[in-house]
Amino acid sequence: MDELVVNSATAAGAISAKGGNGRLGADSPGADRAGGGGGGGGGGGEIVLIVGKVTGTCPNLLDASGGTGGAAGAGAGALAGAIGVGGLGGRISIFNLSTGETTIVAGAAASGVTGGLCRASV
Repeated sequence: MDELVVNSATAAGAISAKGGNGRLGADSPGADRAGGGGGGGGGGGEIVLIVGKVTGTCPNLLDASGGTGGAAGAGAGALAGAIGVGGLGGRISIFNLSTGETTIVAGAAASGVTGGLCRASV
């Protein structure tokens, strides 16, 4: 890309490789049975941006965060299923050819149900 132009109308996360969210666990089919566990969130992808020049700024323009874990299924009594774990954050690499600047952001680990963050600004 020769030039990337961003301004106040540019949305955060406009360039995204965010992981998908986990699915809801199945409800219990009968008495004394636990509900199904929620699905795990998908891991974030990888974004590589090679740009000749950047005009303007946009916070968190790139987003490769992990997805959210799925909710647990309902169970009889107190026997709910387990909540799904969030996905691992991905990786973002930005190469600005006009300045020679390289930015690499490694994704964070998930925190329980919340997916790991991986965001970068330009």
